[in-house]
Formats: sequence, C-alpha cells, structure tokens
Amino acid sequence: MKRILILSIVVFLMACSGNGEVAKEESGEPKEKITREETFVYLEKLLEPYADLTEIRTEDEALGVIEEIGSTAKEVSRELKRDYEKDIHAVEDLLKLTETLEGLAQDVEDDNLHLMGAYGQDVGKHIRNISIEYLDGDLPGKYAEVVGADNIYDLE
Repeated sequence: MKRILILSIVVFLMACSGNGEVAKEESGEPKEKITREETFVYLEKLLEPYADLTEIRTEDEALGVIEEIGSTAKEVSRELKRDYEKDIHAVEDLLKLTETLEGLAQDVEDDNLHLMGAYGQDVGKHIRNISIEYLDGDLPGKYAEVVGADNIYDLE
C-alpha cells in the first residue's frame, strides 16, 4: 500500500513538473527581462571555452578551442534572441560579447591572426562591462581562476 501511494505521488509530481515545462515552451513568449542569475549563466557559458585558451599547447588545440568559442557564442546568441525581448540592456551586452567571440572565431578561420590582440582587448571590455553593470563585479568560476580573482574589483 505504501509503495502504491509513493509511486502515485512521484507520478503526480512528475506530471506537474512536466506540464509546467511544456506550458513555458508552448507559450513561446520572449521574456521581458533577464535575471542576474541568467546573465551570470550566459556569461559563464561564453567564457568557459574562452578560458581554455590559457591551457592550450599546440596550434591544433588552439584552433579547436577557438572553433568551440565560435560555436558556443553562436548558440548563446540564438538563445538570447529567441528567449528575450529586444532592448534589454544585459541581453544587448551579452549579444555584443557573442558577436565579438564569433568574429574572433571567424577571423581565425579566415587566417587573420594579426587581429587577435584587438579581440583580447574587446572581449575584456565586454566582460568588465557585464560584470560591473549586472553582476556586482562577480566573475564566472573558470574565468575567475584564470584571472586570479572571483570579483573584477579585486583586479584593480
């Protein structure tokens, strides 16, 4: 009897949680704002492969990481454009970062390696802006390890 009751509760809870997800997806309505947590997750997702650049040892590894940077940026860009209204400042700033990262990957693919220094500066400016404006200076884990600080204000 206990097992049947527990099984019924589990099935009920699964059905409820599943319906909530379907309703969200079916609504298809873009969100009108982005939370701090969502902004942080997107920044973390974008910077995860970017931080890997510090660990490369060969040209092939570098090309693979840069390709991953470009595909991750493209994926995040699609999500942001699909899931959020236009004119949300944090989303616009995240999209600027995705554009810069996509440009980096494209220029490497096109063998325009002389532009890499400028991309590093641009990416840094975008990270700084997003971190300060929307995240109280907080930096995502792997990137924070690379720069040696969990908060951008600790770098100054």
